[in-house]
Amino acid sequence: MRLIFFYQTTKKIFYALEQGNSRIASPGIYLSHLTDSYPLFAEKEKGILELKTKSSSVDSILPLKHRERTVLSWSLNPPRIIEDEERGTASLDERLEAARKCQAVGYPLGFHFDPIIFDKGWEREYEKTIHSLFQFVDPKRVVWISLGGFDIHPN
Repeated sequence: MRLIFFYQTTKKIFYALEQGNSRIASPGIYLSHLTDSYPLFAEKEKGILELKTKSSSVDSILPLKHRERTVLSWSLNPPRIIEDEERGTASLDERLEAARKCQAVGYPLGFHFDPIIFDKGWEREYEKTIHSLFQFVDPKRVVWISLGGFDIHPN
């Protein structure tokens, strides 16, 4: 019965993606639509659920019983990149405040710098972003940070 809930929820997500909603244009689409999945993973001893977002809409998931089996992750970039390339998403400070709220109720956190945009001043901008990150969250509760480059696929 529970797998059906997970399947139906996942089906909604893929439908949203097929409709061109791959960026979280409607804040919290992944977080709010996957709430049925939290108990499924919370009950298991093995396996975790990672939810990756650019949203700041976390209030609906704060009270859920997750048993630290759900990792909430945010895609991070410097504020200039977010403003120029990720229109319609939460600002850096909004994402980090959301992460702080989630960490306060025991969620493990992840952060993804993907893609890292290499342009003039990129090193200083990412340094400031990382500094901001650890002003909001306790690094001891961050389970992973990933780095990725910009992929260009011909055709």
